[in-house]
Amino acid sequence: MQHLRWKCTIYGHQRSIEQRRASLSNAIHAAIVSTLDYPPEKKFQRFIPLADADFIHPEDRGEDYTIIEISMFEGRTEGRNATSSLTSLRASKPRRALTHTALK
Repeated sequence: MQHLRWKCTIYGHQRSIEQRRASLSNAIHAAIVSTLDYPPEKKFQRFIPLADADFIHPEDRGEDYTIIEISMFEGRTEGRNATSSLTSLRASKPRRALTHTALK
């Protein structure tokens, strides 16, 4: 049985990320759990707070402009070992699933 796996990276201005980290984390995780019927204990998120000079975006975006990147991919099949998974991975074409969402 294949397992769907996901990871989430959240980019934003450092001040905004620090103020909203918990609420963003909870909202993203709740959406993943309810939409994908994902186990609540399986949570993987990375918050990348950026200095103003390191976060270049259009001028019409404010200090709370945030990019949420969610990658979804198939996990290992139960009962398969790492060698057979690696062989299968090498034989397949690379796939990417990326979503960018801007929150104002």
